Amino acid sequence: MEQRITDDTALPALTAGVFFHHLPGGHHASPYTADIFAGFYSFKSHRPVHWIQCDTEHLEDYIRTNRLDGAVIVSPNFTDNDAVLSRVRDTGLPVVLVNHDASHLGIPSVRSDNTSALTELARHLVVTLKVKHAAFVGYSLRFYDAVERLSAFRKALSDFGGSLFDDDVLFTEGDTAKLIEWLNRVVRPDSRPRALVVNTEFIVRQTMIWTRESRIRVPADIYIAGFDDPVVYELNEPTITAIKQPLVELGTTAAQMLLSRMEHPDAKLFDIVLENKIIYRTSLPLGHQ
Repeated sequence: MEQRITDDTALPALTAGVFFHHLPGGHHASPYTADIFAGFYSFKSHRPVHWIQCDTEHLEDYIRTNRLDGAVIVSPNFTDNDAVLSRVRDTGLPVVLVNHDASHLGIPSVRSDNTSALTELARHLVVTLKVKHAAFVGYSLRFYDAVERLSAFRKALSDFGGSLFDDDVLFTEGDTAKLIEWLNRVVRPDSRPRALVVNTEFIVRQTMIWTRESRIRVPADIYIAGFDDPVVYELNEPTITAIKQPLVELGTTAAQMLLSRMEHPDAKLFDIVLENKIIYRTSLPLGHQ
C-alpha cells in the first residue's frame, strides 16, 4: 500500500519510504500509524519530498530496486532487527528510525521517553494508590519500545516497593485467545494484580471487553492504563488512563531528520527523545477511589 505526500516546490523532488509493520487489528488504519503519518503531512520542507507509506515486509525489496532516496522505519519488528537494519545501513541509504534504538549500529532515531512516564506511573500506583502488585501485557518482544517499557515499569515498581512477577507479564503476538486465557488465569479474585499496564490500543480494547464479560470492575477491582491516546479511550466507560506519546511530533521530527540525512549524508545526527505525558482518567485515577 502506498500513500504519497508531496510538497509542491520548484526544487528537485526526493522520494522516501515510511515503513510500518502490519499488525493484527489493521495497523495501517490504527491511531498509532495515522498520527505518526500525520506528522509527515504537517512537515514543511524547503524542497518536495514524496513520502510513501508502505509495509516493512517490502523494505528490502524497495531498497534493492533503488526506488528510494531515504527511509523512515517505524517500530521495526523483524525476526532479527539488528541483521535487517545492518543490511539496510550497509547499502548507504539514509535511514531514520522511530521508537527504536539502534545507536550501536550508527542509525539515528527519534523515540518517546517511556522510562520517565512509567517511573511516574509506578510512583503514583505504589505511593498514592497503595498498589503492590501489577501486571503488564504487550504485543511482541521484537518491538524495542515494548522491551523498554516492560524493563522501565518493572524497575520503577521495584524501586518504589511494588512487584511485577514473571507470570504477570504477557506478550500476545496477536493471539486474542492467548490474552483471554492469561487474563482468566492471572486476574483472579484471590490474588489478582491491582493494576494492569497495556502496551497497545488494540489489546486495551480486548481487555476492556473481557472485564465487562467477566464482571471485573474497573477501577474498583483493577486499575488499567494504556499507551497512546485514541479517541476511544475517552468514549469508553470507564474512560481509559493513557500514557500519551507525541505521535505527530515523532513523525515530523523523523521527517526533518531524514531530509537532513538525505541532503547531507555525512553529517552527524544525534538521537532525539521526546517526552510522554500521562493523562489520568477513570480507569486509573489521579487520586484514591
